[in-house]
Amino acid sequence: MQSMVSKLPANLQSKWRDQVLKKKRRKDGVICLADLVEFVEYALGSAHDPVFCKEALNKNREDAKPTKVKEPSNKLGSWEVE
Repeated sequence: MQSMVSKLPANLQSKWRDQVLKKKRRKDGVICLADLVEFVEYALGSAHDPVFCKEALNKNREDAKPTKVKEPSNKLGSWEVE
C-alpha cells in the first residue's frame, strides 16, 4: 500500500496520513486497501466536480473580469473592445 500512496501527489499523501490517523483512532487500527480506494475515489470526485473543480473556478474568475475598452482611434466614434 505504501508504494501506491507514494504515487499520489504530495497534498493527497498528507491528507491520506490524516485520514489514516483518524481511522486508527476510531477503529481497531487496521487500514485496508478498500480504505485507500475510497479515499482516492473521493479525491477524484472532488477534483472533477463540475461546479467547484479548479478549472471551473478559474473559468468563472476569467469570465468575471471586466472587459477593457480602448480609447477611440483617430476616427470619430470608433471604439474597440478587447
